[in-house]
This record gives sequence, C-alpha cells and structure tokens, in this order.
Amino acid sequence: MATPPSIPASGQITSGGSVTVTINPTNIEMYCLTEDQLETVASVNVVTAVSLAFLGICFGAWLTVYVTLASVNGLQDLTKATFVALQWGSGCLTIFFLVVFVVGLIKSVLGLRKIKRTGKAKVVAGQ
Repeated sequence: MATPPSIPASGQITSGGSVTVTINPTNIEMYCLTEDQLETVASVNVVTAVSLAFLGICFGAWLTVYVTLASVNGLQDLTKATFVALQWGSGCLTIFFLVVFVVGLIKSVLGLRKIKRTGKAKVVAGQ
C-alpha cells in the first residue's frame, strides 16, 4: 500500500506551473448501529416513501375529479353523484396518506436523532 505524500503545514502544494492543490481536512462521522436500529430506519423510510407515493396518486385523482366536475356541464344525476363520491373518497384518502406521511417523517427524524446521540464515533480524515 502506498503512503500518502507529506502535507506541508500550510495545507497547500504548489507546482512549478499554474496549479495549486489545497488539501482541506474532511470530517467523517460514523455511527455504530444495532440490527434493530438499522431495521427501524429502513422500515420507516419505506413507509414514508410508500405513503408519499399514494398521497400523490390520491391527490391526482382528487384533482382530476374536481376539474371534471367543474368543467363539464349537463351531467346526469347518477353520474354527478358518482363523481362527487369519488371526489370525497379521494379527498379522504389524500388526507389519510398525508397524515401517515407526516407521522412517518417525524418518526424518521426522531429515530435518526436518537441514533446520532447514542452511537457516534468521529473520525477526522486528511490529517
């Protein structure tokens, strides 16, 4: 394995030409996770992603039915009642998936904060 070149105290290496290389130290934070913590983070992210996808689908359905009801005149009573029921249903599902998404997002943020507090090992690279 090759050893890295020594870095002067200034952190800059200047060649004879017009190139100056500046080396900045990089901070890398590593977290030790148990299997349960890793599974919790992964499952919360899946729930959040799925609920966001269904939120988009339901909101799109609600908007489509709303635009249809607002722009089409002369619908039969049964057809109009069906569209109104579809609008209410998609609206309720939109609100449901919005709540599920927000709860999943809050759980994810709180879980990550807890993991960051408990198992942190700090490594400074480039020095």
